[in-house]
Amino acid sequence: MNVEVCFTPHQLSLYPVQNSIVVVIDILRATSSICVGFAYGVDKIYPVESIEECVNLIQKHGFIGAAERNGEKLPGFVLGNSPFDYMNPALSGKTIALTTTNGTHAIYTAKKEKAKKIVIGAFTNQQSLLEWLLAQSEDVLLLCAGWKDKFNLEDTLFAGSMICLLKQHGYYSESDTAYASELLYVQAKDHIHEFLKNSSHAKRLAHLDIQRDIDFCLQSNLASVVPVFEQDYLYNADTPQPICNSLKMYAQ
Repeated sequence: MNVEVCFTPHQLSLYPVQNSIVVVIDILRATSSICVGFAYGVDKIYPVESIEECVNLIQKHGFIGAAERNGEKLPGFVLGNSPFDYMNPALSGKTIALTTTNGTHAIYTAKKEKAKKIVIGAFTNQQSLLEWLLAQSEDVLLLCAGWKDKFNLEDTLFAGSMICLLKQHGYYSESDTAYASELLYVQAKDHIHEFLKNSSHAKRLAHLDIQRDIDFCLQSNLASVVPVFEQDYLYNADTPQPICNSLKMYAQ
């Protein structure tokens, strides 16, 4: 099986999307937060591109609203884009309408390009994602959400980590994007927090005084979930698991 990396949604049409499982990656913070939501028992998440669509779903269906632009939670919505917003047992069984600057845009770009399957990836669910991908035995395309259709560092580092793991299980890649992502991750893996300190998005979020979000989103395997996009909704395709103790500690 082949694995490739697409650095931004803007480049996605250049890749064999219709024959691949597309893994949408938005480490800081959408895909990390989505995984936390499902770990806390959220039933479904309806990702949308615009604020207007999100408001309409709230008004029409009574969904819980979650909205973020440029790193900030929007006024009038229950949730923003912080993983800590989703550490709430009251969300169990609920449906969330979600719009973010980059993550939901990447999901809908993959949908528009008719991806064979779409799944959510983050450090927080990495092991569960890996096991699910291996069970599918399909080509994989790792889609970095980036920042407003531009390259970013943290999504590429996660893509590189997935390249390393998938290659251990028989996947191969001949693309320069995959090779570059892997090299970047190998260089950074032992000091990833320090490596990302000077990244543009880490600085952007740090200016908003949410360093704890950044630290959390770089933690591995806190959520045994596999959010899959199907018929406009994200749902957890993995067997529901109790909230792990490490994740509970963050909620305290």
